[in-house]
Amino acid sequence: MHRTWGKPDANQPAIVAALRKVGVSVHPMSADGSGCPDLLCSYRGYVTLLEVKQPGKKLTPAQVRWHANWDSFSPVYVVETIDDALLVTRERRDR
Repeated sequence: MHRTWGKPDANQPAIVAALRKVGVSVHPMSADGSGCPDLLCSYRGYVTLLEVKQPGKKLTPAQVRWHANWDSFSPVYVVETIDDALLVTRERRDR
């Protein structure tokens, strides 16, 4: 089986920096390449999975499968911008 290693989208470094600036712990996982979300985020005991996409880009078939299998545990949020990522984590940050 040939494995394709993932590569972070160009907007990922800025999103990671913005999340870390507000105190979110971020573990990049985009190199996994199996459809696993790009970012594992944690703040105040809450874990959030983020899939970073360039605006207008679609999920790959592997990402669609991974997200569908995982979503019964907790959602995977697809974000395109810093504002998207901060909005997803805001509820947990503001508690």
